[in-house]
Amino acid sequence: MALRALLALLLAAALPAVAARLQADAVRFQNYDVEQGLSHGRVRAIAQDGSGYIWIATRDGLNRFDGRRFRIYRHDPADPHSLPDNVVMALATQADGTLWIGTAGGGLARYDAALDRFERYRAGAQTGLANNYVRTVQAGSDGLLWVGCFGLAVQRFDPRTGKAHDLSIGRPPQLQRVHRVIELPDGGSIFIAGAGVLRWDGHSAQLQHLLAPQGELQSTVEWALLDRAQQLWIGLLDGGLMRLKLDGTVMAHYRSGAGAVFKSGDVRGLLQTRSGDIWVGTRGGIARYDADSDGFVEIRHDEADDSSPAADIYMLFEDREGLIWSGSSSQGIGVHDPVSQGVAVYRRRANDPASLPDNSVQAVLHLADGSLWLGLGRDGGLVRFQPGVGVVQHFRHDAADPHSLASNAITALALGRDGSLWVGLEAYGLDRLPPGGTRFVHFRRKAADAHSLPGNLINDLYVDTEDTLWVGSDGGGLGSLCSGCSEFRRYASTPGDDFDLSVATVTGIVETRDRSIWFGLFGGGLARLDRDSGTVQRFGTQRNAGAGPSNDVVRAPFVARDGTLWAGGSAGLDKIVRGSDGSLGFQAQQWPADAGSRSISCIVEDERNVLWLGTADGLLRFDPAVDLSPQRIPLLNHGDRRGYASNACVAGGGQVFLGSPAGLVEFAGAALPTMATVGPLVLNDLLLFNQPVRPQPGRDDALLQRALSYSNGLQLDYQHSVFGFDFAALDYRGGDIVYRYRLDGLNDDWVPLLPDQRSVSFSRVPAGNYRFRVQARRDGVAPRETGIDLRIAPPPWRSPWAYAGYALLALCIVGGSMRRNRRRLAYARHVAATIQRSEEALRKLNDELEARVVQRTVDLSRSNAELQATLDQLRLAQRQLVEAEKFASLGGLVAGISHEINTPLGVCLTAASHLQQQSVQLRARLADGSLRRSELEQFQRAACEGSDLILRNLQRADRLVRSFKQTAVDQSTDEWRELDLEQSVREALIMLGPVLRPTPHRIRIECAQPVHLFASPGALYQIVSNLVLNALQHAFLPERAGNLVIQISASDDYAHLRVADDGRGMNDNERAHAFDPFFTTRRGSGGSGLGLHIVYNLVTQVLRGQIDCDSVSGAGTCFDIRWPRHFRREG
Repeated sequence: MALRALLALLLAAALPAVAARLQADAVRFQNYDVEQGLSHGRVRAIAQDGSGYIWIATRDGLNRFDGRRFRIYRHDPADPHSLPDNVVMALATQADGTLWIGTAGGGLARYDAALDRFERYRAGAQTGLANNYVRTVQAGSDGLLWVGCFGLAVQRFDPRTGKAHDLSIGRPPQLQRVHRVIELPDGGSIFIAGAGVLRWDGHSAQLQHLLAPQGELQSTVEWALLDRAQQLWIGLLDGGLMRLKLDGTVMAHYRSGAGAVFKSGDVRGLLQTRSGDIWVGTRGGIARYDADSDGFVEIRHDEADDSSPAADIYMLFEDREGLIWSGSSSQGIGVHDPVSQGVAVYRRRANDPASLPDNSVQAVLHLADGSLWLGLGRDGGLVRFQPGVGVVQHFRHDAADPHSLASNAITALALGRDGSLWVGLEAYGLDRLPPGGTRFVHFRRKAADAHSLPGNLINDLYVDTEDTLWVGSDGGGLGSLCSGCSEFRRYASTPGDDFDLSVATVTGIVETRDRSIWFGLFGGGLARLDRDSGTVQRFGTQRNAGAGPSNDVVRAPFVARDGTLWAGGSAGLDKIVRGSDGSLGFQAQQWPADAGSRSISCIVEDERNVLWLGTADGLLRFDPAVDLSPQRIPLLNHGDRRGYASNACVAGGGQVFLGSPAGLVEFAGAALPTMATVGPLVLNDLLLFNQPVRPQPGRDDALLQRALSYSNGLQLDYQHSVFGFDFAALDYRGGDIVYRYRLDGLNDDWVPLLPDQRSVSFSRVPAGNYRFRVQARRDGVAPRETGIDLRIAPPPWRSPWAYAGYALLALCIVGGSMRRNRRRLAYARHVAATIQRSEEALRKLNDELEARVVQRTVDLSRSNAELQATLDQLRLAQRQLVEAEKFASLGGLVAGISHEINTPLGVCLTAASHLQQQSVQLRARLADGSLRRSELEQFQRAACEGSDLILRNLQRADRLVRSFKQTAVDQSTDEWRELDLEQSVREALIMLGPVLRPTPHRIRIECAQPVHLFASPGALYQIVSNLVLNALQHAFLPERAGNLVIQISASDDYAHLRVADDGRGMNDNERAHAFDPFFTTRRGSGGSGLGLHIVYNLVTQVLRGQIDCDSVSGAGTCFDIRWPRHFRREG
């Protein structure tokens, strides 16, 4: 430990020597590259035109920047008014704001802002330009331009005539590659060229070498500057910087390299600002000249810091507001506000032991000697820091040393009266560093010890006027340790309060003049502890409606010098006031009208009693005696967007110190200027259906003859139903600008826009005269306003002439209506008389008609009765014919069956007669004794054969009779039963055997598997027989044998019967009437026309199925029948 203390003292002694090298990050840039919309990262020149736009020349187009958006101009071969070439080498602005452009292959161009286009000047006799590679363009004091046509000559160009002319010395070789021209007060000029630095008096034919390549000038020169003291600064690409008198005397040479002024050898940009500062662009960053030390402060590029300058700055430019712009060779542009140099930011720098070990500063404690204790986050540890010097002590956790800092993540700091340093840790409790010591005493929360630390994650520490340490923990509530005590006291909620203080998160602690301890609660509002009684009074938005803070998350209670208690929370700032009756009240302070964060993390008061409010996304300044609301201060060019730490806002020695994730911020509140005014507000574009409209000069039908900002007004018509405006405040400083707009004549109220919104649209605005107005506002300064008048013409059908026509038409209509009404009145009178005369005749005619109607009604009734009787007779005849058809069919069937039965019976009769005759002969021979054995055996054989023949034919007759009987029964009853569909079809065909056998036709039954169903067998028999007989009678021609196929199949719920023949088929008319009663194709040849009608009725009415007929003439006919398998007829 002694060795460590010795090292700390040696480091503290050595650090003052390092002080000259330590530079606070006071130069910060807002950088823009291709990712932000720039067309290319290599920037050759920057200029500002008369309107205030910033123009950036790149290797891929010309960019116009309005502070938010880049508009890119590129060469278009089809447009003679586009940029002449995409490689832009130089920019220059004349005194009247006209922008001139030099390109690498397109010559010279002038930007016509009124028409938003370019006027080209190419090399040739018409312009006098030497060539089209214009490397240098500079505005001369005489109104002419200096134009360097690289590789050939320097010329003067007259913008009024559009002509270029050579210098009086012609085109000397030394001026073929000129980079810069410097005008001298005596009328002479200095040329920075590849041949060196040359001076010309403007009259003689001689050039004077101030620096020649063979002399001291050993490097290439591109940049030079004549300062106000008439000293010439020469930037060398590999040799540093030289300062000369105008006679060529070298006053100083600031060299580069190890141990020299510049770490980087290339000096590429030079600028002297209006305030007199000289800035130098280098390959490593940027440098500022310090006249007192005749040296330079170099601000180098840092990859870890997005606010550092680019690594390879090529040129520098100062705009009208004093902002410094840098253009780099590969990283785009950057803008620096010199006003922000009043704010120092101490950060971690690689290879610099005097810089902070880590950028995350979470706790700051100011000491009487001006030094600071800094508690760092992540792995930074505890630091003793001297502004302007750097780190003088650094404590870190050492696992091998139990007396080292318990953790490297520190959240809070407090100083006891005896000089002891209390250190709040993240998750490791509390440490105490004795005065002048290096060994830490540790305090931890112990679950079994009610007098231990309230929690191990410390949010805040506070030492009151009695030297009592107050500890606010995360999840452990509030605790205190009195001076000289060894045990902590914990505090509980007041009885009746449902908020449990013992597990609360205490976010901030302060003491008021009445010795009360006030502390903020995360989710519990603000609480007051009476030290004498130990009771806690809590003020919350839910518990005390109207008498509590704006939000229950209070992070930053603060007591000002005048004793005023303030409460900063997630909803803004509250002032705690005491009423005449002694009650406490909360006054919410007005907040800026922007989209910034309201969440206050810390509050500090400077020596002028001004409050500085650290929020989640920046800093605000609030003077309670003057300001109505806090004002946002963009300290770090939006680099403070990550906010400020709760315990890292302190003031001391006239300075304000703020800890943030970006480092330690230091500034003098009195030195910070007030917020700058808003830049010029311009209308960028007219939007039509959300697309920009470009000027079209010379076209009578063009919406814009000139650019929108140069137009006196707009004329729109009814077809432009969706229009809008794009606008921007040409303000390049940090700080949010809010916009609002109104359209006078339509709505007199201002409409605010979203923070990033820079355009508005209108749709279906009625015809009329309007004025569009837009304002850009920054809190605390006067707003900027611009606008434009516009007239929306009505559609042709709503124009004044149209309304005049409508009025004339209305008069004509009224006049015509009146004339028509008079005619109607006269006609009405005539009609009334005619009606009166006709009424009598109508009455007589009515009586006659009534009599006729009665008689006609009687006649119609009689005719209707007769027609009904006729219809009944026809229906009866139809039923009789159907029955007759059935009986005729049955009669033919009976005749056939009779023939079938007679055949076996005749055989039986013949065989029986033969046996009888043989028996008589046998008895006679037996009686006379002449019977031989051979005759007996012959008789025996004949008897056996005859009996067998008789038996077989009787059995055949029996089968026929049973089949006929079953068929007869089925046809004579409507009884339904379970049956086999194939068997039923075969029985029907057996009955049709006498009809089928005489014919040559063949019938085939196809049934893949048995089909059992519940149905009417009689209906099935009639269906099959009628379909078969219909085919025999109508389908087959007599001269050829036909085929009839009956296919049987079934699904789960339906049975299918398909009867198909290959006969003559039917035409469309026959097929359409096939099921009609009495329709037949063989009228007069025995056909009644009822067979298919009967089939249709049986299928649809009895079986509740459906039948389809498919037939083509000459290709046969197919009947497809489908009916439910399990349908059971009721009854």
